[in-house]
Amino acid sequence: MKLIEKIKKLKLARLAFLLLIVYFLKGAFLSFYNNSKLGRYGVPGYAIISPEKYVGARRHGPGKYYFTFELNGTSYRGVAEKEADVFVGDTIKIFYLPDDPSVNCSYQYAKGIFFQQLIED
Repeated sequence: MKLIEKIKKLKLARLAFLLLIVYFLKGAFLSFYNNSKLGRYGVPGYAIISPEKYVGARRHGPGKYYFTFELNGTSYRGVAEKEADVFVGDTIKIFYLPDDPSVNCSYQYAKGIFFQQLIED
């Protein structure tokens, strides 16, 4: 009986591990997919730095901030890396998908990613 219980626990642990891997792979795939779509179909726009504080994992560097923009009467929000000379209320350049503006990124992020064809200084 104990052997069967150990086997069940092992199967559950493997299943949980597999689900965790799928969860992280899904996130990585969606990020890559959205960046690809932004690179092909993204259009430039402008957003305002939000006073709302970004809450999340902080890596090396100055942190992140939220930006907001409005399109056709609907507000959208994005997250960008903090730049030294950007403050709450400032306007920044962004890119977004016309068919889904919730997929967006800052100009600074776009410069560092593989869709250089959008960037014209």
